[in-house]
Amino acid sequence: MADKPVVVVFTANSNTGTAVVRELAANYADDVRIRCVVRKKANAKHLQGLPIEVINADITQPALLKAVFADDVNVCFWSTPTTQDRADLTKRFVDACIEYGVDFPVIVSMLDADKRGTLHQQHFAEIEAYCEKMRGTPVKRQLLDTGKQTLAPIILRCAPFYQNMLASLAGIAEGQLYYPLGKNEGYLPHVDLKDVGKIGAKILVDPTPHGNKTYNLIGEYQQGNQLASSITRSTGHPCTYEEVDDPTAAMAFAALGLPEWLADANTELIAYFREDNGQDIKSDVEEVLGTPPTKFAAFCKREMKPFLDEL
Repeated sequence: MADKPVVVVFTANSNTGTAVVRELAANYADDVRIRCVVRKKANAKHLQGLPIEVINADITQPALLKAVFADDVNVCFWSTPTTQDRADLTKRFVDACIEYGVDFPVIVSMLDADKRGTLHQQHFAEIEAYCEKMRGTPVKRQLLDTGKQTLAPIILRCAPFYQNMLASLAGIAEGQLYYPLGKNEGYLPHVDLKDVGKIGAKILVDPTPHGNKTYNLIGEYQQGNQLASSITRSTGHPCTYEEVDDPTAAMAFAALGLPEWLADANTELIAYFREDNGQDIKSDVEEVLGTPPTKFAAFCKREMKPFLDEL
């Protein structure tokens, strides 16, 4: 056990963090020690029974970070938080990687972050700019290091997740997918969170080939009617697409419990793609995984159909 390299997932109770931990536990537990960072141990209850170790820590509390990076940690997955101060928090994380000798911070970002066209993209553009600024910075030398070690960030620019559609289950169960994608306008890029978990896990286990790289993670591009058609075919539950306007969509996001700024930002991001932006981004999923990305229809059969069958 002591001879295995330690990989860190920070924070492990986020959607991307959980996906990465589950893939690590299922496929790489014999190769690495899996260290899961959460603010409170209760936040890791859903991971009970997996071959992991749980650490309580907070990036805003430097005194707690020594335990996170103990045992010569060289790679750490950072699930960028969904908070308005996420750029500042991520900068703190990058600084901690330098201080504790972590060569490879693996950081979740967003498609077209550099375009700064939406609030989400502006946040992630600031994060990526800081990673670029700090790239090549010498990191603290660890016991087993040979030669000069430098920071080599790995950026995962994720499309919106297929799993976001599960929030629309009530309408889908009644035969309608309500979404603000207009009529025959731009296509929504989205991706299976499970594929993101697989990619994150694979990189954590062997980060060196991926250092200083940015990957665009897209499953497929679809318009509203194509989403509904995929749901119908894969679940056996008839579904048609119904266009809604942006204010209605923002109110629906808020009704799910999202703060107003996040509901508005999510709606703005969908509008960005609907208005024909970001339509020609090449997906790097197959390059990293060696297999094509999961199709939305396959996700619907795997995760949406069981819910619909019970409703």
